[in-house]
Formats: sequence, structure tokens, C-alpha cells
Amino acid sequence: MGGKAWWTGMVAASVVTAAAFGSGGCKKSARPPEKGAAVEEREDAGAGRGGPPRVVELPDGAMAAVIEPSGDASLLHPPAELAPARAEFLCPGKEEFEPTKPDPQPGFTMDDIFALFPDMPHDKVPIDVRTEGGNLKCEVWPGTAPRAAAIFLGLATGARAWWHPCRHEWVRGEPYYDETSFHAVVPTEKLEAGCLYRGCEAAAGFATDVAEPGAPFDKPGLLIMPRHGGAGIFAILDCAWKVPEPTKMMEGTCEFQPAARALSSDWVAFGECKHDGLMSPIYQLARVAPDRHLDPHAIHWLRAVGPSTEYYRWRPEGAAGDGGEGGD
Repeated sequence: MGGKAWWTGMVAASVVTAAAFGSGGCKKSARPPEKGAAVEEREDAGAGRGGPPRVVELPDGAMAAVIEPSGDASLLHPPAELAPARAEFLCPGKEEFEPTKPDPQPGFTMDDIFALFPDMPHDKVPIDVRTEGGNLKCEVWPGTAPRAAAIFLGLATGARAWWHPCRHEWVRGEPYYDETSFHAVVPTEKLEAGCLYRGCEAAAGFATDVAEPGAPFDKPGLLIMPRHGGAGIFAILDCAWKVPEPTKMMEGTCEFQPAARALSSDWVAFGECKHDGLMSPIYQLARVAPDRHLDPHAIHWLRAVGPSTEYYRWRPEGAAGDGGEGGD
């Protein structure tokens, strides 16, 4: 059928575009440090990935922030040292899905994030999400939903500890979302991600407990997370493509649906990903292969974008296989 051929061609083009995006990149110079902070450049294993990370030490010496270079095209498929052991943890029958040790950071907030990363914006934090269907440009709004933002940014940067089902311990310094998948996809409604196993048996090991109102549910592309449930899970709202007639597909509009709007009773909106309809990676990911749980590598990585398009990344002192320094 002509319609099927057209859609197949569009999907193929999107795959080529995504591959091209990951094939190159420009090296960025580090932004000057914030006033009042001492800065020290240190060599580490990341030097070959676009230069050493920048360590910003706070005046009292209590904490440090590490900025991860973005100049390496291989980050579309992050090296082993940049990603934790992921979705298929390979310890069948030995998993501990519920934490058996106390949460080391039960009171983690945006204040902790800003202390670690003093130059992080307080209003809109850019987010870069590399997926098999293309690159998503998003932003998180700490001022709109600080609790939700702290959970998401803390896990994305590795600053917030999460429970590892196979190591049976809380891990910190490892970005939570790398190599996870869109485990539940409902076209026109949402793409849901953030589980550690294909069946969503485990998330980050602590509860969201978000009481703040957040942003109104009024458009596709909103970043949302459950008000109650496992932390780490998030979703992106989708839309329905409405066309004036079948032969005018490109003249359609991306219409927000009642089912997506109704999620506001149980979810909170804390940011947004650019969703411009038919050619958006969000729209295509929701339709080309809806069984996201069959592919645990749908999200290659997720990063908060720092100054000069570097990435915010917290690393503990002497992180194994990393060489970077920082921490408290």
C-alpha cells in the first residue's frame, strides 16, 4: 500500500538521520568557573573523550562537581566506564529488588544538586537524551516541581544513590538512566521509561512521594513522573496526529488527547521534551516499535547539559574504571 511504503520510507530516513547525528561532534572548551570557587584541572581516563573533566571545588572544600566532556561521537553508545551494568543484570534468582540497607540520601533535594553543580540553572536545565530513534532535546524545571526535578536530575547525574538489585547495595556516581528502555508505550498517550528490568520489577529503590502541583497537563512532550511509586520512572506525553484528509498527511496537527491530560491525577509534570508532531523522535518511537520492553537499549544515555554543552556528572573519589575525582 502507498501509505505503508510512505511510512516505511520515513522510518528509514529517521534511522539514517539518527545514525548521522551520532557520527560526529565538536569539542567544547570549559566555561570559566563560578566566582568564589577554586578550579583544578586533573588528568583522568576521560582525557581521550574530548579532554579531562573539570572539577569545581566549593570554597569550604565540602563537595566537587565534575563536568563531563561532550566532544566524543562514541557517546551515542557510551563506553563501559560511562554506564552501569544495565537492564539485564545477569544475576537470575539472586536479585534483591527491595533495598536491604538504609537509603543513604533520604532527604536529597535540589539544594544538594545546586551545591554539587553551582553553575546549574535554577529555572530550566537542558537535558540530552540519546535514543535509538534519535536525539531528544528536553529541559527540567526545578522551580516548577523541585522534588520531581531533584529525583530526575540526581539520578541522571549520578549524584543521587539508587539501589542495585544485583550488587545488593546503594550505588552513587553511576548515571541511572543509561541503557534503560521505554518499557511501556501507549501511542497518543505516553512513552514510559526508567525501569531496570524488562518487566519493571525494579526501579531506583526509593519512593517518589511528590506532593507539588507541577506544571499543567496541556501539551504533548511534557516530562512527567508518578506522584507515588518507584523513583526513576518517568514518561513523555504523546499526541495524536490529525490530518484534514488522508492525502494531506503533512498538513496535520499534533493534538493533545484527553487520556494524556487525565494522567495529571497520578503524575506530576516537571519538564518538557520538544515534540513537534509527525517527524518528532517521540512520535516515531511510540509507533515504529511499540514493544519497547523487547529492546533494553532504547535509551542509550541521558544527561543534564552543563556549560558549553558539556554534561553534568558526579563521580565519587577515585571511581573504579573512571579515574575522575570529585565527591564529598
